[in-house]
Amino acid sequence: LPAARSAALPVPATPLVGRRHELSVLANLAARTRLLTLTGPGGVGKTRLAVELATRIADRYHDGARFVSLTPVADPRLVPQQVAEALGLRSDGAGPVPVLHELLRGRSMLLVVDNVEHVVDAAPLLSEMLGWSPHLSIVATSRERLRLAGEQVYEVLPLAAGGNGDTHLGHRPEASLLFEQSARAVD
Repeated sequence: LPAARSAALPVPATPLVGRRHELSVLANLAARTRLLTLTGPGGVGKTRLAVELATRIADRYHDGARFVSLTPVADPRLVPQQVAEALGLRSDGAGPVPVLHELLRGRSMLLVVDNVEHVVDAAPLLSEMLGWSPHLSIVATSRERLRLAGEQVYEVLPLAAGGNGDTHLGHRPEASLLFEQSARAVD
């Protein structure tokens, strides 16, 4: 596997709005844990925050960062294959788990595993993968905690909608900035 720098992460169409303090907190958490799960309701920005975090800390890992979307997977038994494909691997008849084990053993890599709630029964695979390499870390996104040993959970809250009276001072609520940015993209 060639060095997987942050180019293996999705490139957002727009800049991240707000969340600077959260990114700082998450970067510190990621330095202290190998399994960080961002939880919260759908549409709150878990994926966007995870990708931004991975982009910022990918250089901590010799083999960079990779993104694995579990959105198209409905069967937890297909998760190993989805992870392998996201890493550019083919199982060659051996099955994806042995191929993943061989690939990840000894690697220094950050995996962003997105939408784990779709196949939460496959979450133990994440712990198994962490056991294959002491230098592998995972940032997962899920609407619910994964309940895995060593998991650090961070709840992502909606952006502030305002109402604090600061708008007359030139301060704009982050949620309104995001709405404006989205409306411009549609225009």
